Amino acid sequence: MMTTMVRHQAPQSNFVRKLQEKLARIRKVLPPVEPPHFLEVQRQSYEWFLKEGLRELLRAFSPIEDYTGTLVLEFLDYELEIPQPHPNCPQCRQGACHQHKYFSPDACKERGLTYEASLRAKVRLIDKEAGEVKEWTDVYLGELPLMTPQGTFVVNGTERVVVSQLNRSSGVYFSSRLHELTGRELFLAQIVARNGNWVEFETVVETKQEEKAKERVSIRVRIGGSKAMPATMLLKAFSALKETRGVPPAVNRLAKSNRKLIGKRLAEPLIDQETGELLAQANTIITTELWERLQKAAVDKVAVYEELLPCSTTEDIVRLFSVPQTFTQPIQMSPDELDDQRFWLLDDLVDPRTKRAVVRAPARVTPEVLERINRLLESGLTEVTLYRCDPYISDTLEVDPAPDERTALLMVHRVLRPSEPATFESARELIYSLFLDPRRYDLGRVGRHLLNRKLQVL
Repeated sequence: MMTTMVRHQAPQSNFVRKLQEKLARIRKVLPPVEPPHFLEVQRQSYEWFLKEGLRELLRAFSPIEDYTGTLVLEFLDYELEIPQPHPNCPQCRQGACHQHKYFSPDACKERGLTYEASLRAKVRLIDKEAGEVKEWTDVYLGELPLMTPQGTFVVNGTERVVVSQLNRSSGVYFSSRLHELTGRELFLAQIVARNGNWVEFETVVETKQEEKAKERVSIRVRIGGSKAMPATMLLKAFSALKETRGVPPAVNRLAKSNRKLIGKRLAEPLIDQETGELLAQANTIITTELWERLQKAAVDKVAVYEELLPCSTTEDIVRLFSVPQTFTQPIQMSPDELDDQRFWLLDDLVDPRTKRAVVRAPARVTPEVLERINRLLESGLTEVTLYRCDPYISDTLEVDPAPDERTALLMVHRVLRPSEPATFESARELIYSLFLDPRRYDLGRVGRHLLNRKLQVL
């Protein structure tokens, strides 16, 4: 008697059954997709480099000037002589022909040659002193390897594969971490350029020796792996470049009701057209109080400079990142509340009786400074304006030793080039070459797009 073994299958779960039904519906809706050709990405990328990338590379360093600026060499165009078989030559059809200088990739491997093409450029030489212009249409620059249909290169008869280097894409990146001792969250921002130094901003926890219980979190910046320095010092150094290369800022005329006037610098004196009163001199920063006076004066258009935000001094930076508050009575505030508020005094505190400065601005409002302010408010001072600054900016300014743009520029030069003598002109040329020279610093199209998207710049 023969017995038949029957394997009983376990009952199918509802989850598996529903998943199979859903996949079956997807297969009916979506058409079949063929697997991609993975080598096509490499071939298309190298083809783009031969057609467009080389032109961008030549434009990156063209024109080239000599050290006197009299001779200028410009790259106008280029031509790549890719070896092609002659249609009526039997040797070319076989893949190797010395007469027409054509060798296929297989012939290059057999004969120990490199599968390559000649790169020739059209250049123009300009002599400014003599007023002569010469052009050459066939300037040999060198040989450029060509990619085979298999995505490889044949170099000296050996077939090689070039692996693309993994590199961080240009743009801006943000990250955070917890401090090991305090558990406070610290932040890091990296600006990665396609050509040029990386710029890293980081928050650093600092503790004063005389106030060990109180922590300060300042913003430090590193340029290309250099020593860290206060970020506000770099802002002041950039302000020293506003007249670099002799390019004056543009002048724009805005209506007096436009609130965008606040923070801008006047390009010409501001005069009330009815009374003839001088409201403000040229080069004056328009504050909120001055803007409110403009609304009552007979002024039509206001001429202002279209330039970067004023960051040349400590006072400028405090005004940008603070809210002003005016006090007419003695300020009742505990030391802890005063430490949390981070008030700054931006105008000299003058005794109304002796006409002497009791506190020199700019100064962080400490309990000692607050005591002097209250004493003057009780003895005849009508009002005092304090600026409640952002905590990160306030703590950074406290460790920033540079009061103005000139000092900041020299200090940045000492950090980046400690072995070179620091002069104002050399320091300005250094900052210009690091960040404003398009040949040495370039974010690229991808980096600019990522930076604008993450910073929400239209």
